[in-house]
Amino acid sequence: VTDWGSVTKIKKEKKFLVIQAVSDQSVVELHPQIARSLLDSGYEIVGADNEGFESEIFFAPGKGTSGLFRLREGPCKDQVTVTLLIEGGGK
Repeated sequence: VTDWGSVTKIKKEKKFLVIQAVSDQSVVELHPQIARSLLDSGYEIVGADNEGFESEIFFAPGKGTSGLFRLREGPCKDQVTVTLLIEGGGK
């Protein structure tokens, strides 16, 4: 996550570890960078949606969804919030 922004929050939420960062890059710039990094690290992308102002990338090491990157414009103009949810990290 630190490759794409400054970490602003780390918390456990139900079954997930949630890491949030703020980036000066756009959703359009970040989405392919994150997808490429996941693939290069051996993860499988099991679903993705990129609408330009927001996007999601669901990934897994094998079968089933084990994580999600969520990108949203804001909190300020020309910034994007990058949220990583890792399944099982909140136990």
